[in-house]
Amino acid sequence: MEYHIPDYYRTFSCIGSACPDTCCGGWQIPIDRRSLARYRALIAAGGGKGFGRRLKRSVDFRRRTFRQTRRRCRLLTPDGLCSLYIHAGPGALCRACRVYPRHQEEFGSIREISLSLSCPEAARILLTWPRRPRIHTVQSRRSCPPGQAVDPVLLDRLFRLRETMLKRLWPARETEAEDSGSLESAVCEILDLAAGFQASLENRGPSGSPAPAVSAPAVSAPAVSAPQAGRRARAVLHRGLLQVFSHMEPVEALWPELMRRCRALPPHGLPPVSASPDRLEERQLLTYFLSLYLPGAVYDRQALANVQMAVCSWQMTARLAACLARLAGYPSGPGFPDRRESDCIKKCAPWRTLAPSAVAVRQHLPHARVRILSGAFFHTIGNEISYRTKKAPGACAASDASQQTLPAVFWIQAAYLYSRQVENSDFNLNRLVSACGHFRALSPQALCRALSADLPAD
Repeated sequence: MEYHIPDYYRTFSCIGSACPDTCCGGWQIPIDRRSLARYRALIAAGGGKGFGRRLKRSVDFRRRTFRQTRRRCRLLTPDGLCSLYIHAGPGALCRACRVYPRHQEEFGSIREISLSLSCPEAARILLTWPRRPRIHTVQSRRSCPPGQAVDPVLLDRLFRLRETMLKRLWPARETEAEDSGSLESAVCEILDLAAGFQASLENRGPSGSPAPAVSAPAVSAPAVSAPQAGRRARAVLHRGLLQVFSHMEPVEALWPELMRRCRALPPHGLPPVSASPDRLEERQLLTYFLSLYLPGAVYDRQALANVQMAVCSWQMTARLAACLARLAGYPSGPGFPDRRESDCIKKCAPWRTLAPSAVAVRQHLPHARVRILSGAFFHTIGNEISYRTKKAPGACAASDASQQTLPAVFWIQAAYLYSRQVENSDFNLNRLVSACGHFRALSPQALCRALSADLPAD
């Protein structure tokens, strides 16, 4: 068998109680049969007292899951640590707890390994990785399990198509355009490539023929100006995204409130972009979604719909980042949160108080202590991420009004909330797949019209 492993994979290690969230809450944790037998032995050895008694109350042996209290595993300590790990060591963890957030996709004899964005620390590693991830190939003597064979020719074509798309997404430094629209142009080219590939799969044209154009067509009606057409295209995409994502199963407790806040965003405005050079967080997001979704077309032969999913996921994450920034008061000025905007955060989650020194915001916030959402808007690890702007107060340029830039912390928060809501629910993922295949507002043409529109936001 062959394993594909990105270079950032081995840098992950659980940060335990320093994590702004927990992977032991919000969903049911399955227990494999071998771990169940180990837990029965631990309970018997404890004689129904001490930790053995707590373990017995925390495991549902009939459903093979851990019981929860207030959507959190009963084995969690008040500090967010696992009491099973503390008392019995790492070998006592079930397979799901031991493996997460490591993720594996199977394609016949090929296994693609990655980290799941639903873990905050994994999201931080992935989105702040300073370059395009390099894939290392590892050969194993294990044979492919029976019944998992796929079309090797189609899989090879999908891998080559993905490599071509990633080259468009990560152009050479010396040839990369300086304007902020270079990423949107690359995404439109990626949709073009996917449309051509899908046409060849459906025998609508030779595989070597040029891809059918899916970029925004010229406006035929002379009474409609280019800015009006751009506003309309962005509003259609914004409403389409909210229509799909607002009706999803609420896996994440914050999701309904975030969707309500998304409706308050300007529907025709420019979505925010990352403040890092070359919009690094957004390129890493698109790389993650393309790498995760596109090879799956070897099973359903829906390459174009899978690429649409990647683009829609990126656009929805951008809107979530804007909402989280508004909840933190960030958009009201360069480094000066708006207290009125912050009031709405009370509806989302309990308050938590942190000292400014822990989040490196003393130079921007005048008050002595900072209230933030439980989930850490200002989560910092090793001082790599902090809440700060790169401008002096009052230096907000006119260009910032048209395309607002957000620090990495909001993109990381939005990415792992999105992943928990969508990628950890089969119902939500299937709804997104269906919408990308049939919903006109999320079609390749609609996406390209919205991405290529050039107009200032209000």
